[in-house]
Amino acid sequence: MKTSKYGRGLLPTYFKIVGIAVILSSFLAMYLLRYIFTPEQKPIAKVISLNIAIIGLFFIAWTRDKIEDEMSVQMRFQSMAGAFLFGFMYAVLHPFVGLSLDDPELDISGQQLIMTMLMFFIFTYAIKRKTSK
Repeated sequence: MKTSKYGRGLLPTYFKIVGIAVILSSFLAMYLLRYIFTPEQKPIAKVISLNIAIIGLFFIAWTRDKIEDEMSVQMRFQSMAGAFLFGFMYAVLHPFVGLSLDDPELDISGQQLIMTMLMFFIFTYAIKRKTSK
């Protein structure tokens, strides 16, 4: 199997399956732990489950394709730049939207921002790959 210089620094292709399994297990654990933990322990379980889901999303986002070439690297870069801009706009505009809707929560968590950016990257990269073929 010949390796390409374009896929260097990315995880092997099987990490997409690992990432999906990690995400599903984190949501399953979050659902099951809701019944096991006491009300004081539930926020800790939620934070841990969300962090595990973020790790799964990272595995999916940082996995190389079976065929990595200049075009896939360019699409990956464009999707990452778009995700960064989307995350920036989300963080800047979220408080104003909250104020206009009379929502008392004006602050967003780092977990929420990272999950939003990773999901935006994964979806835009998948759409770019499908439309380029």
